[in-house]
Amino acid sequence: MAIALVLVTLGVRAQVTSVPDHGPQTTSPAASPTATPTATSTSTQTALPAASPGSPTSTGTPTDSPTATVSPTSTPTRGTPTDTPTVTMTPTKTPALARSAIALLPTAYSNRLNRTDGLNLDLLFSYYIGSIAEKDSGAAVEWLNPLRTWMITADIKYGWLGENGNQPAIASGFIDTLLLQGGNPGATGSSTGTLKFTTQSLGSVYTAVSKTVGKNAHVHLGYMRGDLAGTAHKKGFLSHVLPNGNHADLLPLFAQGLASIQNESAPNILYVGWDFKFLGTAWRFEVLKPFPLSKHPVLINTKIDKLLSFNLAYERWQGGYALLGYFNFRFTIIPSEPKKKTMGL
Repeated sequence: MAIALVLVTLGVRAQVTSVPDHGPQTTSPAASPTATPTATSTSTQTALPAASPGSPTSTGTPTDSPTATVSPTSTPTRGTPTDTPTVTMTPTKTPALARSAIALLPTAYSNRLNRTDGLNLDLLFSYYIGSIAEKDSGAAVEWLNPLRTWMITADIKYGWLGENGNQPAIASGFIDTLLLQGGNPGATGSSTGTLKFTTQSLGSVYTAVSKTVGKNAHVHLGYMRGDLAGTAHKKGFLSHVLPNGNHADLLPLFAQGLASIQNESAPNILYVGWDFKFLGTAWRFEVLKPFPLSKHPVLINTKIDKLLSFNLAYERWQGGYALLGYFNFRFTIIPSEPKKKTMGL
């Protein structure tokens, strides 16, 4: 009996302490980090499979598994130029702003590239249409009186001192003008409307001084001396080939109010001028005063480039004035186009 109780007790203990065998257990290998070429990584949690019922030793354990993320990067390719500088070679005949003259009168500059001195020859064609408005003392304003005055001029000079810093440019030259004048049908005393052309040659020597005072701005001062034929006659040579008139003779021809002094001739002209660039074009003004001359006329010529070569002039004398219209064309013969290509200025 005692032996049976001992056997029963041992069997119960063995049942309590025994652990059923469910077969071999498998464990998940731990994730090992893998080296990647980028520096950024993201971690993900991976849970082990849940333990089967009745297995007290199997639990879910989270592990960190770094995952590599490849990000594309922009790398410049060597040997591929992005900006390619280009240089355009443009032949230039004369400076962008013609500087050999103001309106009708010369400056001390030549049209040479990059220099202001040297030889310069211009041809000039001018046509004074007539007075737009004219008033003399004691008379009413007269409108649109035709003049019909043509001028063909050769202007040759040599700049013997170029502009350099505070030093102005100085040039001397000779102007010869062939004057073609038609009759004025509207003038007092005219009995016919036909045109009768008369020719006259006007000549002067001159010296001009020019100075730059700002960007694309210049001032000019000049003196002209005529009476070349008379001076040559006194010296006894070349009097028959030199011009027989003076440029001051033009002023009495431009207005009916100066008809009384057309027989006078003044050998001297003093003039000043200035030019500047405004709104993309050149504006030029010149004032000339002949002396000695009765009624003391003064002529102001204006010139605006790119305005179809039409210009306005204003003449003032003692007791009257006239507003004139004229066309003006100037061409540079010397200096000529350079042989080598030069970068445009």
